[in-house]
Amino acid sequence: GRLESHLPGLRELNVIEVGAVVGAHVGPGMLAVAMAPAAPTPPAGEG
Repeated sequence: GRLESHLPGLRELNVIEVGAVVGAHVGPGMLAVAMAPAAPTPPAGEG
C-alpha cells in the first residue's frame, strides 16, 4: 500500500477496525496510524 512505500524499514503492518467506543467519539471516515519501534534483535548466540 501507499503507507508501506513511505516506510522502507517496516517489518509488520496490521490494519484493524476501531471499536465502538472510539468510533462513537470520532465518527465515520476516521483514520489513525500508530507506530512502535521493533524490539531489538539479540546478538547471535543469545536468546
